[in-house]
Amino acid sequence: MPFKHVVQELADRANHHVINKLTIMAISKAISFVKQALTDTKFRNECNLFQSKDELFKEFEFDENDFENAINMQLVKCQTYERAEHFQQIRMWFHLL
Repeated sequence: MPFKHVVQELADRANHHVINKLTIMAISKAISFVKQALTDTKFRNECNLFQSKDELFKEFEFDENDFENAINMQLVKCQTYERAEHFQQIRMWFHLL
């Protein structure tokens, strides 16, 4: 394999690793957001004051897909219907923002 191709392949792998790491970090932030929103009414009220979801995403450094992944990860862990319902309520609240 020519040197140029080897360098390109290594660069592609490095970029893929960085993207995966950034995605994991964003989902981690979304999970923290979900857990706080689940228990903290004041936090939810503050989130309601954002002018747009884009503004909220920028502030908390995650996006809609990260939020959905975070919710789904929490739903899978639920042992009771009631607990799952709480996460579904957070999902509905978030979509109304």
